[in-house]
Amino acid sequence: MMPVISDDTNDTESNDFEERATLTQRRQMSGASKLNRSKLEKLQSIHSKVDEEPKDGSTGKVVIWVVAVITLAAAAYFGIKSFLNKPTTNSTTPTPTVTVEPTQDVTSLIMTGSVQLDSAAANKAAASAFTITNQQVGKSSTAEYTLKSVEVDRYTTFTRFIFNISGALTTPVGTLEPFPVTSATYNATNQQITLVFNQITSNQSAFSQGGVANINTTNVATLTHNLSVADNQEEYVIDLNSTVGYVLQTVIADNNIIVDVRDSNTVRPTTSVTPSAGATVGTTVTATPTVSVTPVVTTPVVLVTPVTGSTSFSTGAQQISSGLTTNTFGFVNPYVNKDGKSVGFTYGDNCSACLETVDSYAGIFTYQKKLGNSTIPNVTANLSDTTLTIAISNYAIANSASQRVPTTGSMGSTVVDHLDASVTNHVLTYVFTLKKSSQYRIVFDTTNLVLNIQVKM
Repeated sequence: MMPVISDDTNDTESNDFEERATLTQRRQMSGASKLNRSKLEKLQSIHSKVDEEPKDGSTGKVVIWVVAVITLAAAAYFGIKSFLNKPTTNSTTPTPTVTVEPTQDVTSLIMTGSVQLDSAAANKAAASAFTITNQQVGKSSTAEYTLKSVEVDRYTTFTRFIFNISGALTTPVGTLEPFPVTSATYNATNQQITLVFNQITSNQSAFSQGGVANINTTNVATLTHNLSVADNQEEYVIDLNSTVGYVLQTVIADNNIIVDVRDSNTVRPTTSVTPSAGATVGTTVTATPTVSVTPVVTTPVVLVTPVTGSTSFSTGAQQISSGLTTNTFGFVNPYVNKDGKSVGFTYGDNCSACLETVDSYAGIFTYQKKLGNSTIPNVTANLSDTTLTIAISNYAIANSASQRVPTTGSMGSTVVDHLDASVTNHVLTYVFTLKKSSQYRIVFDTTNLVLNIQVKM
C-alpha cells in the first residue's frame, strides 16, 4: 500500500501564499485609501436587512407603482382629449345680445292736465253702480274693431279711463249694444283691475304695449298696457292703492268704453287774494277749497250689461247705457191693462193682468208700465240685501215727490213687500223692498212698448 499523503502541508502553504499576497498588495497600494472595516460591516448589515424583507412588502410596492402609472396615463388621456376638443384661436362663439326695452312712460300722452268737478263729467254712474267684482260689457261677434285712443280724466270723486273704439259701429244708437266684449276682472288681493278688450285688430293709440302711465292719485297708482295673451286682444291693468269700487260702462254716442274708479282728487284753482299783513308784496296766495267725498260703496255684486235694452237675471249691479242725452223718456199714463182696467201700472206674482209680451211671467213678480215711445233711457240698478234700487235717467218729468205703492199694506207678493217711487233732476228712482234677496232683471220691450221690472219668486 502506498502511504497516504496529507494535504495539510499544501493548505498551510496556500494560506501563507494568500497572506503574503495580501501583504504584498497592501505594500504596493502606497498612498491609496484604506478600507474602513466599520463601514464594510455597516454595508453588510444593510444588505442583510434588505435580503431579509418579506415578499409582501415587495408586492405592495409593485401595486403602488401600477396605480401611479394608471393614474398618470388617465390624466394624460383626458388632457390630450381636452386639448384636441378645444376650439382653435380663430373660431369664436357668438355671445347672444339681450336687449332690454326701457319702460315707456306715457303719462303725458294720455293724462288730462287738471282735476275737474264731478258736474263736468258726462254719463256719471250712480254711487250704487261702483262695485269691487268682475264686470263685462259688449256683444260677442266676429267683427273687427280698432282701439283709437286711451285717455285718463280726473274728477273730484273718481278717475275715468276712456277707451275710444271704432270699427263695426253701424247699428243705430239705442237699439243694439255695438261694442266688442270687454271684461274687467277685479283682484282684491293684488288691488288690480285687469281689462281685456276682444276683437281688437288694430291699436292706434299712443299707449304702446309695455307702456306705463303713472296716475298717482289717492286710489289709483298706474295704468299699464300689457302684452296680449291672445290674438286680437288688448289688455290693460289698473293698479290701485286701496280697495275701491269701480264701474265699467259704454257710451254709444261717443263710441267709448269707460272705467270709472272711485277716487279722491282735489281741485286746486289758483286764486289771487290780498296778502295779509306781513306778507311779501307780490306774493300769490292759493286758496284750496274743501271738497266733500262721497263714501265708497263696496257691495260685492256683479255688473250685467244689456244687449237689447234688457238685462239678465242676477243679484248683481246692472246697467243700461243707451247713450241718450235728452230728457225725452216717459210713460203712457193711464193705460188699459190685460184685465181691461185703466191703470198707471200693473204688478203681481205671475202677473196675469200684465200686457202680453215676449217675456214669461210664470214664477216671477212683475212690475209693468206702458212706454210712451221706443226711447231707451240710461239705467242703473243695484240690490243691497233686500233693497232693490233702480235709477232711470232722462225722465221727461224733472221732479216729483216720493210715493209708496201700495199706499197701505203690501203688494200681496211672496217676494216684494212694497215700492217707493220718486223723481229728482229727471231721474226716476224705484226702491223695491223685498221679503228676501232674489234675482232680478229690467226689460225694455220696444216692440210692445212696455217696461217690465221682474224679480224671481
